[in-house]
Amino acid sequence: MSWITEHARVWRGVALLLLVVSIIGPWTFDLINVPAEYPCSAPLVRLEGDFCGVPMSGTYIFFGLGSEFVRIVTGLVTGKLVPTEAGRVLLIFLLTILLLLPAFNTLLMILRGDRRWLQIFHITVLCLAGGLMLWVLSAESGLHTSRLWGPWLYLASVMVLLILEIVVFASKSRLKPVS
Repeated sequence: MSWITEHARVWRGVALLLLVVSIIGPWTFDLINVPAEYPCSAPLVRLEGDFCGVPMSGTYIFFGLGSEFVRIVTGLVTGKLVPTEAGRVLLIFLLTILLLLPAFNTLLMILRGDRRWLQIFHITVLCLAGGLMLWVLSAESGLHTSRLWGPWLYLASVMVLLILEIVVFASKSRLKPVS
């Protein structure tokens, strides 16, 4: 246990690297209609029926949602978009921020150290992001292919990071007297 506490910067750095790699990795497919009698050549992957797919990085999805957010805000400001139309995309945007927050928060933990309030916030973010990713993976059957390893590496990284952060938090809490 003491090794985990003493080397927190090292394993947080490794976890941050794994989170970044998972976000860069493939998260979804861009579908292309290719009749079944024609082959899908690389980098395309044959999916169901007449569809092939190009694996898309999680960063591509996050940047796409960012540009969609700008489009919605612009539409709301100019009056070309009704607020009810924007609600769904804004919710997806907020959930996407929740998925990116563990990486930024881990970087903050590396730079700022083990402040109690930051640890509590970090553990909360990891719980929420892990729960959201579990929900996404259980709801989306298309993500159960081995070619889309990004979400799975993300979930594994968040869960291991959560366990290690809880161990550090618990060991630091035992050392400090309650006043």
